Amino acid sequence: MSSQNLVPFRSDSPDFNYLKWIQDLVPAQFSVAHLTADPRGVYSYPPCQLHFCPRISQDPATRLCRIHNDERRAKKLELEQFVKINNDKKQETTKLRISSVSVRGIFDFGAVSHPTVRAELAFGMSKRANPENGFGPARPAAFNRLVAEINKTHIISLLELEPEDIGDLADQCGSYYDSAKGIINETINQIKIARGEPEARRRIGARYNGASVYTTYQNIKQSWLRELVGRWATFRYNTSGNSTLYLQAQQTAMVEFAEWCEQKSVRSPEDLTRGLLLDWLGHVNSLQNPRTGKHLSASWRLKLVSAVESFVEVLRSEFNYPIPTNARYRPGELPQREEPRPRFLEPHIIDALRKPENLALIENRAHRLAVRIMMGTGIRAGHTCNLPFDCLKDLNRNGSSDKWALAFLDTKSNSNRMLPLPPDLAQDILSFQNEQRTLLGGDAPEFLFFSPRAYKIGRLTVERLNTTIHEWVARLGLRETDGSPAVVTPHRFRHTFATENLEKGVPIEIVQELLGHRNLTSTQIYAHVSNKRLREEWEKAQLLDVRGESIAISDGPEGDAEWLLHRIARATQALPNGYCGLPIQQSCPHEHACLNDCVHFMTSRDFLPVLIQQRDNHARLISKAEANGHLRIVQINKKPMETLNRIIGKIEEEGNAESQ
Repeated sequence: MSSQNLVPFRSDSPDFNYLKWIQDLVPAQFSVAHLTADPRGVYSYPPCQLHFCPRISQDPATRLCRIHNDERRAKKLELEQFVKINNDKKQETTKLRISSVSVRGIFDFGAVSHPTVRAELAFGMSKRANPENGFGPARPAAFNRLVAEINKTHIISLLELEPEDIGDLADQCGSYYDSAKGIINETINQIKIARGEPEARRRIGARYNGASVYTTYQNIKQSWLRELVGRWATFRYNTSGNSTLYLQAQQTAMVEFAEWCEQKSVRSPEDLTRGLLLDWLGHVNSLQNPRTGKHLSASWRLKLVSAVESFVEVLRSEFNYPIPTNARYRPGELPQREEPRPRFLEPHIIDALRKPENLALIENRAHRLAVRIMMGTGIRAGHTCNLPFDCLKDLNRNGSSDKWALAFLDTKSNSNRMLPLPPDLAQDILSFQNEQRTLLGGDAPEFLFFSPRAYKIGRLTVERLNTTIHEWVARLGLRETDGSPAVVTPHRFRHTFATENLEKGVPIEIVQELLGHRNLTSTQIYAHVSNKRLREEWEKAQLLDVRGESIAISDGPEGDAEWLLHRIARATQALPNGYCGLPIQQSCPHEHACLNDCVHFMTSRDFLPVLIQQRDNHARLISKAEANGHLRIVQINKKPMETLNRIIGKIEEEGNAESQ
């Protein structure tokens, strides 16, 4: 988006020499026949740090090539020790043959047949050396393979290549397809920028995974509208605090608007009337999702309409174009966003995902740990991937071992936060940290989920984590309640975490703090859903009293009152084997005597395992007391055991009836 100091492009001059123009743009460092790997690791992966090795390193942590890194691990040597031993040796350096095959650490510009293509590729590589361009390092082997394939085409400029030609060239490069295609496209685009061509795309930022975000307004066909949208996009980029992805989405909305304007014979800013804006609103409201056939959501429609509204307003107020003052939307005309609804995972799905044998199906340990952290803490996927290596904090004092916290930077609120961790999850993180240190020769990386393959950002990406979860859930064959394949995303772990904590009776203010919500309103959405779901389950459950008889649930206001009493009882009188129906205003005079004909006790099938365990415990106590002649103990335990047998029998009887 920023201007660049460029040599003027004068193709209209009879004396203009394109080859000399492009050569003048190439820095001296890149005007060579054989370009070595970049020690900084910017335009290429850095060379192996063993001085005699011509290979490149793809591991930022060790700066060793794959062969020497494997050798170091096999010998179980620390990194510094391994490098010192090898660099101190009097190595007989092999005479290097400069070719596209024998030397992987050299960009062989000298092998390019045509001087113009050579200069273009050198210019593109020099632009890759600027980190702000966001290209990332190139592989010499991919570059040299591409050169060999370009030579076969006998082209005299990369600008001759059509998109299908670029695809064919990349195909010929085999496993280097993506790298080769990227080198060509990025080089051509940088030449277009240097030539001042309006259809050249500009980089405006990066995604979570480090991938570049580019402008899209260059795809607008109408030159007058493309120029205005470009000015508006630059204004928005410089003045708004929105993310680059949001700004890109706004530009994409303007591209759609431009295509629609072509059919409406819109020729100038003066044609941007209120009537046109209302027509655009009606068009957007009629759009359908081509995949589902349903109308676009209100959120999508609002994005398409608000981008145009912003564009028109900036043209009028900032650039002083004579656009009618009434060319704006009035209150109530814009699509209204739907209330956000939590998409928690159904109990049978989240229970299945938490099973150790199912978690073990995620082969990559880093991915498996990331999933466990999201399920256990409710933090966002982006924050999980960005966890620092030293994120685990030991809060144990005076011999305790179960107090741990997870420390991280919440980029949404720009604050440092700490969340409590279950002890087993903390131990898993601790074990993973030790494993990572061993793999890296004792050094600690910057990120917990360090990934040398993600060279631009050096860590696990949200996109890769999403892919892992999608493949894992598909392998498990899980399905939603309606029978459709289960859709599991990192954010659904967060929704489930919030809903479950509220259902357990955790105060909403605590859940708000756990989620990092600045506004309690955001957390209240989960509270509404959890209350509704709990009541539905309560109404479906067959409640039994202490005599094993069914408890009828009232309808209407009486049912509402019973439900309130039930929720209060769950919060104030926690029982392992059921619920207490005693009103909150009264205190229990018979604490721990619920099974001795207490009229307030109620239970359901959900507590069957606990009820059976309690009955067995009473049976063992009675048997032991009878053997020792302790008749008082027998008498105390006999009544609860009879109650438990009665309730268990009733539950099992109803279960058998349902299964028949």
